[in-house]
Amino acid sequence: MDPRVKRTKKMFKEALKELMMEHDDYMDISVKELCDKAELSRRTFYLHYEYIDDVLLEIEDDFTKEFYEATKQYDHVKELEPVVRAFFDLHDSNPIYEKILLSPAQDYLREMMRSRTVKALDENDNLKGIRHHDILTQNIIEQFYHMTCVSAYREWVRQRKIMAKDDVVKLVANLISKGMSAL
Repeated sequence: MDPRVKRTKKMFKEALKELMMEHDDYMDISVKELCDKAELSRRTFYLHYEYIDDVLLEIEDDFTKEFYEATKQYDHVKELEPVVRAFFDLHDSNPIYEKILLSPAQDYLREMMRSRTVKALDENDNLKGIRHHDILTQNIIEQFYHMTCVSAYREWVRQRKIMAKDDVVKLVANLISKGMSAL
């Protein structure tokens, strides 16, 4: 890709992230507002994108790549703790990912990111430990795993991150692997 195109797309992504931090719902953001924030013209926007959602898809792709890179060496079923840690670290260190995770208004975006991430992990066999189940069971397992992490992260933030992140990560990994009987 041409370096100028890369730079332009990066400017649009960064501007959208900033605007998403200001708005409760990304759907309230107009192309004009995005272009003003990026200091680029509408013509430039439409040269690269059709809709704001196209920029959002690139942000989702970035998340998927970051999470995949941080966890590709792990079996996501047998090695829970480093995977849960990567999930917490990625959201804790990136304000826009954290906002998407924390805001119920952004649940659609979070689910899209989860779905894309599962697809990437599946393509590389990181979820092979559940693939012997039928598809409905697999979907329930994936949702349980994901929503346990999401709920725990949301509660950790609600409690102002007082509990050490390592302790929360260990607790979540233990709960996913052993359930309430682990307590």
